[in-house]
Amino acid sequence: MLLILRRGRLFSISLSGKHAHVVDAINAYPDGATPKDVWVDEMLVVGRRAILVGFDRRLCANTVSRVRIGAGGRLAFEDSYQFRGVTRTSPYEIPPRLIYGKLVLYSQTGLDTNDPIASYPAMRRFGAKDFGAVASARDLYVAPRLLSYQVKYLHTLTMCDVALRTVRCHATGVLGGEGQVHMSKRAAYLWIADWYGPNAFVYRMPLDGDAPRAVRAIGSPVAFRADDASGSLDVVIEPQFGHAGWAPNLDFQAIGLLTIPASAFGDGSGEMAPKDYRTLATDGPAFAARLSGDRFLYADNLLGEHTVLHAVSLRDGKKSDLPVGFGVNTFEPIGGDVMAIGRNIVDEGSGQAYFESDTHLAAFRLDGTLAAGGHYLLPASNSVEHIEPGFFFDAASSVIGLPVGRHLDPNASYKFDGSATVTFLSYRDGALQVLGEVGSPGADLNSDNCHSACTDWYGDTRPIFVDGRVFALMGYELAELDPQTMRERTRLNFTPH
Repeated sequence: MLLILRRGRLFSISLSGKHAHVVDAINAYPDGATPKDVWVDEMLVVGRRAILVGFDRRLCANTVSRVRIGAGGRLAFEDSYQFRGVTRTSPYEIPPRLIYGKLVLYSQTGLDTNDPIASYPAMRRFGAKDFGAVASARDLYVAPRLLSYQVKYLHTLTMCDVALRTVRCHATGVLGGEGQVHMSKRAAYLWIADWYGPNAFVYRMPLDGDAPRAVRAIGSPVAFRADDASGSLDVVIEPQFGHAGWAPNLDFQAIGLLTIPASAFGDGSGEMAPKDYRTLATDGPAFAARLSGDRFLYADNLLGEHTVLHAVSLRDGKKSDLPVGFGVNTFEPIGGDVMAIGRNIVDEGSGQAYFESDTHLAAFRLDGTLAAGGHYLLPASNSVEHIEPGFFFDAASSVIGLPVGRHLDPNASYKFDGSATVTFLSYRDGALQVLGEVGSPGADLNSDNCHSACTDWYGDTRPIFVDGRVFALMGYELAELDPQTMRERTRLNFTPH
């Protein structure tokens, strides 16, 4: 059974037999809601329930709805809840997670200094009049010696038991400035910088409801990695305000590694010692930074043909460099290796730079030192993912699926013809090989009678690998491909009318 959330509706599609077919479709918002105000864009599945997370623009509040998945894939809307003070208004923020069967929501909300109680997280069942608090003043934490001008945001971690008859939630909050968050399976790690100085507070917020703990540090984070077994946190940092506080003789080009053991997190009065910092490189700043295994990966610029990829071992500090030949937007792990994805940025010398219309993929081996693998160019294309380049890798078959859109004008990378394509490639022994692609001319988006969430934040195209079968979802079209030849077998159009 396949569940698809698209443009305000939830579809269940049966994959049994030779041909996929629609079983059921319902609105992704409760009866009585104003469709244009409700924007549902996230779906998680736990047991026989689909959990739909969205945003109510009129109330400026998150929404969480539950849909029962019945026999044969029949759908029944169960209930919906509205959350005040738990607002996620952008897809660029941390998405909701299901961890050990509980829904975890993170939000960063501006603090109303005139009425701070109004910023406290609260929830109500859809249709109810009053909100009920899910956190009290005892659940809010602030580090010692934090001045009033530094308290501008409330960072909230809300955990909900969605398996109960009625959803129950509890929230923990941290007061401070603007921050960056990293989620692991056991905790959320929150780095809150002091924009008026070099110091920062690093919080560990456990997902079991225990009190947050904090420690002071320096620098500006570019990549995180948590070890849930030991509770430690690795953070790759760059200088704050151009000064590498952990290495006074270095400037803004320094890149460092801070390792925070679990025992260092306390009441926030402690500070990381100089021995906890280690310089990784002196050729920053780091672009498209990522921790992959025991290596830190980054590109030195975004200007295409002069870009160099760097890999630094976290164990011994050894560094290997390799020219990439295109501007890297992101790195994606692929087995024990890594895939760089991006496009060139061309500067004609007029002070204006623009993206070329071609998408590049390059594989790099991480066996010992950095080594070049396969390279593939998708001409006149761009990712259809609005958040980051779409990349899907099926480890069982070593097949990559890339959703891309085609350009109307090869010289204007922002003009698309509305079509969507999924390109499939194999990756074996460091080599890329094109297997095939499947496309759709694009649907008439005025024909589906859409009333809610009528813009796709995350794009509407992606490959699907399930039980040895391969599908390509392109808007309202679902194509199945032969996994050996990547030729299309069947296609389902489930556009609602």
